[in-house]
Amino acid sequence: IINNKTDFPRHYLASLASWYQTTLLKNTHDVGMLQDLILKSNQPDKVTNLLNLVINDYGFEFFRTIDQTKVNLSSQDEAFFSFNRPNLQITQPVSRFDFEHSISDEVDESHLCLIEALKLASLKPNQIDKVILTGGSSQVPVFYQMITNLFGSTKIVSSDHFTAVALGLGVRAHQIYGKLL
Repeated sequence: IINNKTDFPRHYLASLASWYQTTLLKNTHDVGMLQDLILKSNQPDKVTNLLNLVINDYGFEFFRTIDQTKVNLSSQDEAFFSFNRPNLQITQPVSRFDFEHSISDEVDESHLCLIEALKLASLKPNQIDKVILTGGSSQVPVFYQMITNLFGSTKIVSSDHFTAVALGLGVRAHQIYGKLL
């Protein structure tokens, strides 16, 4: 909140959606705006943290720390987000419950997409033989549970969660462009 009157500008919060968006804020206009917001904010320390994240190019490292915290929450009920760099120290416990609550809309959307895909294919979940899970998000317990609730645990096939998509893209690129090389 700024001066007890207005909300913090949403586009700055939206820039926290991915690491590269934080780098886009490293320009004279946005840095000046953040410096001004520090003076006007009810929580200048948080705005200062954002400014330090931007001007020190910590975005990529910050998101790697977020990812590691999410990985830890896949096997633990609580994890600590700990990011300690010059001019930016954040340590915060994060519970699996809070994490799962924060992604509940995305899990629900994924469920709806699966239901729609089945409908478009004129299939029912029991007509699916295997469900191959790939990507780090497929290891998030609430997502995994949604998939097993829909298809059943005996149909789940785990793959190399972190490289299977890239491998598939490489195979497809070779199919398309391999003859050109």
